[in-house]
Amino acid sequence: MASLQSKRLPLGGRGGLNNPFYYTPSPRCEQAVSSLLDVIHSHPEWQDEVRNGKTFGVLITESETLFAYSGQMLGRYDIEGFVPPVFDYLDEKGYFKIHEAEIVNINKKIDRLSVSDELHQAREALYEAEKAKPVLPPSRNINPSSDEYEAYCRQRQFEKGEYRRQKAAWNERVGKCRDALQVIQDQITSLKQERKRQSDSLQHWLFEHFVMLNAKGEKKNLLDIFSEWAERTGSKCVIPPSGSGECCAPKLLQYAYIKGLKPVEIAEFTIQQPPSPPRGSSLDTNDTSCLEPKEVYNKLPLGGLGGLSFRHACQSRCKPILDWMLQGLDVEVNPLEEPEQRTTLPIIFENESIIVVDKPEGMLSVPGKSKRKSAIDILREKRPDCPELIMAHRLDMQTSGVLIAAKTMETYKEVQKTLSPLPLKGGEPVCGKKSPFKGDLEGRKTYFALLESVLPLPVGTKGEISLPLLSDYLNRPCQKVDYENGKDALTIYEVMGIVEVEGHPRTLLKLQPITGRTHQLRVHCAHPDGLGMPILGDDLYGRHAKRLYLHAQEIRIFGEVIRAHVPEWTTIVTQ
Repeated sequence: MASLQSKRLPLGGRGGLNNPFYYTPSPRCEQAVSSLLDVIHSHPEWQDEVRNGKTFGVLITESETLFAYSGQMLGRYDIEGFVPPVFDYLDEKGYFKIHEAEIVNINKKIDRLSVSDELHQAREALYEAEKAKPVLPPSRNINPSSDEYEAYCRQRQFEKGEYRRQKAAWNERVGKCRDALQVIQDQITSLKQERKRQSDSLQHWLFEHFVMLNAKGEKKNLLDIFSEWAERTGSKCVIPPSGSGECCAPKLLQYAYIKGLKPVEIAEFTIQQPPSPPRGSSLDTNDTSCLEPKEVYNKLPLGGLGGLSFRHACQSRCKPILDWMLQGLDVEVNPLEEPEQRTTLPIIFENESIIVVDKPEGMLSVPGKSKRKSAIDILREKRPDCPELIMAHRLDMQTSGVLIAAKTMETYKEVQKTLSPLPLKGGEPVCGKKSPFKGDLEGRKTYFALLESVLPLPVGTKGEISLPLLSDYLNRPCQKVDYENGKDALTIYEVMGIVEVEGHPRTLLKLQPITGRTHQLRVHCAHPDGLGMPILGDDLYGRHAKRLYLHAQEIRIFGEVIRAHVPEWTTIVTQ
């Protein structure tokens, strides 16, 4: 097995530890990551986990560089060259494994009972018994003055008596069948309750033993960290989520504190793996004119560090933990959490129903978890004459452009209805067909986006990206492509030209989201099954830049075509 040795790297000019939730990796950090990639690529047995999104991390200290992987690698915590876990609970003879085995045994009992012949026969018996419910014969219309009326009354009394006897016997049979079925179901319910009790108890024990250090040398377990975080911030996450304390950043910092090392720079990353080109496509030729856009881009080698994607520390598990562990360290400020300095917004359209503003990048559309002032806060302060003012839709904080505020709740609902597309039928593309929007182009939004590099597509190329999206709940606010559980998401794109920005040529796109999923345009550009190239400055799905180069240029609403300013970075130098 190839081992990974810690290396001493030259220290640069950071004033403190970079913020794990907002950072740009330095050259020395990329150098450390490059050495880690060499080891990852030398282990083919790791590749399934790598492809499934395994996160790796590096921590540069004043004396050495540390490496980590999230969770376990092939069921192991002790791979040479990587920091150990905060708490090793995988000892086969230890408390965790013993009680985990008990829970596994309960699961097996539940599975056996759930598919047992006894349960199947009890259900069948109940079904057959209920199906045999007696029925009172229908009454006949007999003339009371007729000769047969008295005889019919006696017969009818007998029928009713017989029906009551049959009904009582039926109720007894059904009751016994239900009782027999209930006995088995109660056994399953009891096992599930016992499983939950043991799982909660074991999880509580585990989180008690994840004792996290901070830079002051203080200790606190995960239960206390999350409980105090929830009390302080109002978070609903009182109990640590599964896997808490096993991400790269907490593992790296814990080891550094134990060894007396001073952290200087930290980074986490995953390795993107684009899908293989389809069989029969001519991807080994220079002629790409006959290929679909995705196939053309997959033909190219991945740039940078070989498909590597730097990522910020996760919010759900790491935010409370790192808030504790970073105490006592000089840490760079997260600009996304700094107070909003701007106090005005350019209004580009207004009538009796709506106010449309040109939101600058870096401003929240609506209030978030922080106390940072948002666009709606600023607008309400400036327009006290509109007490019901409410944002009718949202733009990501780092996205600029057209943003609509409704003056009344009635208008808000109307705008929402207008911006909501009709449901897609199985994700069917609509380019060149009738628009799925009510009222043809009514509600259509148009964005400009700059990609990190140049797409190998001719100017004027048009296409569609249809990738279902789902919230990545363990890595909020990120979204992920999920072909089984994701919601349909469709984007129309057009290649506008090449723009020179931040010293490099970039492809300028026009994007029109047919659906309006969170981060839809960002994921559709970045994902290998989409365009395979992130939007420039996308900290979540690509690399940091001076800004996120995504701008909401135009919206059609209530018969109006409303346009924001045209950013200077859309000036085309090559067509």
